Amino acid sequence: MSRPELLSPAGSYDAVRAAVCAGADAVYLGGASFNARRRAKNLSDDELSRAVAYCHRYGVRVYVTFNILAADREMPEADEAIRLLARIGIDALIVQDLGLARRIRSIVPALPLHASTQMSIHNTEGAREARVLGFSRVVAARELTEADLRILCKDSPIEIETFAHGALCAAYSGQCYMSALIGRRSGNRGLCAQPCRMLYTSDGQTRPLMSLKELCMAEHLPALAEIGVACLKIEGRMRRPEYVALATAVYRKALDTGTPPTRDELARLRTMFSREGFTDGYFAARAVSKTATPGRVMFGTRTEAPDADMRRLCAQVKRIYRKDPAPRPLTVPPRTLGVYPGDKLPPNRKSRPKLTVSVRSLAQLTPGLLRAAPVCVYIPLEQADERITPYVKDGIPLAVTLPRVVLPTQIDDVCRMLTRAKELGVTTALAGNLGHLPLLRAYGYTIRGDYGLNAYNTQALVTLRELGLTSATLSYELRFAAMRDMGKPLPTEAIVYGHLPLMLFENCLIRADDGTCRCGKPRAITDRTGQSFLLLSAYGCRTELHNGIPLWLADRREDYSRLGLNTVRLQFTVETPEECTQVADAYIRGTPYTGEFTRGLYYRGVE
Repeated sequence: MSRPELLSPAGSYDAVRAAVCAGADAVYLGGASFNARRRAKNLSDDELSRAVAYCHRYGVRVYVTFNILAADREMPEADEAIRLLARIGIDALIVQDLGLARRIRSIVPALPLHASTQMSIHNTEGAREARVLGFSRVVAARELTEADLRILCKDSPIEIETFAHGALCAAYSGQCYMSALIGRRSGNRGLCAQPCRMLYTSDGQTRPLMSLKELCMAEHLPALAEIGVACLKIEGRMRRPEYVALATAVYRKALDTGTPPTRDELARLRTMFSREGFTDGYFAARAVSKTATPGRVMFGTRTEAPDADMRRLCAQVKRIYRKDPAPRPLTVPPRTLGVYPGDKLPPNRKSRPKLTVSVRSLAQLTPGLLRAAPVCVYIPLEQADERITPYVKDGIPLAVTLPRVVLPTQIDDVCRMLTRAKELGVTTALAGNLGHLPLLRAYGYTIRGDYGLNAYNTQALVTLRELGLTSATLSYELRFAAMRDMGKPLPTEAIVYGHLPLMLFENCLIRADDGTCRCGKPRAITDRTGQSFLLLSAYGCRTELHNGIPLWLADRREDYSRLGLNTVRLQFTVETPEECTQVADAYIRGTPYTGEFTRGLYYRGVE
């Protein structure tokens, strides 16, 4: 049984020294741009070069975060950053964007790529697809249980990295669009405003409804090593060097001795940074959604230690990195630099896009809605049973939408549903995660790409075409102008109506308060400004958060008809059957909306 690599955060040069002196095997850090902590201090090019040289002097590897979605206009700058990082001699890049990954493979083929947790990879199928794309490691979603992680590590063809300590996002990383939609600060672009830490009102109570405690996996380190996890990550690039030193030292000792931290060590960790204590997250399957016991055991908010206690602790911890360790030189082989060759792309189409519709319930498939002649009707995979037979016989072009998350322990259930849908005559599926693709190929489905794949640039679309997709839904964080200027190597689609998805939770927030399952009964929550959001149940007793007001572009048809799109989607969630018909009629006629609505980010864009 090999010991996992201990990976520590470093948001500054001082934090780099703190991590190295405290015993990190590797550090991860960000440069001046293209990383998911753009608000952090980060390192200048000169500091980055010094940091790499310093780490390699003491045998510590350096992974650089390059984990945001990049627009086409940013690609030349990204190319220069990639070349600089290769010349500096970093050990790997952590990447989210499929298009950036494609460019990196062309420019520096020998540079290892790690799939960021922002790619939302959570099963073996996703890891296999990442390997196809040239990744050597996957940073797994934080939401995996021990059973899920065991299956993933056993069957994955590449290394698995998992979070061991630090902040827990409420939603699946890479599937959170709330900060972007409400404040134009995109989490996928490195500027998350952390709306999950804010107060919300539900059932007359106002509180931090989504804020989770800090993760602490210290007691599970032997199990993680036995499972085969290759790397344990400490989260916290925006935190002080003393936090980095203390967390690294505590986990280093626990890994080396095979014993959990002492009560005093855990108390010191809590003093340094805590949200009402710690949680072991989903690993031990004690999440609220997996039990009928009332309570919010994973939830907590920031607790500040008294100033005197914090000053005393920081002074003690600084001793850890006053003196450098003994040198252990690490040599990085030189890497040949290439040039991204570009892609030969067909010209953008200029005809008006056709219509697709997505429903949450078969009851929404009214004759009036079908009169709009959609070229594809997306239905939930879970509802592809005998009820769809009349639609198939009538030639309605149905496609099944896969659950956005299919954990390793849920694969067999989804495969049974895919078999049933295929037997009933459905041959097309909508995939929103890399882990969907091997499943759909195995069952012979025609694959369309959903928004969860975060197609943000031309190279991402080229990658999806190479993976066998026949169409791709563009990210709704893009401006119309960016959509227009993108190359279209395969047919593209954009959502033009719907209560847009904002977050996807493994925790069932609908059930969290009293342990009562109320799936199928949407609830509303309200933020401090009075803005309303919808909580909807999802496959696996998960919760999806949707915008409370709909996206409406029926009266802007000429705008989205100039983008080169093949199709536009009406996405129905809580609408009644009658409302679905009315919306479809309005889009055919180009009617303005009479109530409260949003234009999304298509005109405003994100930072």
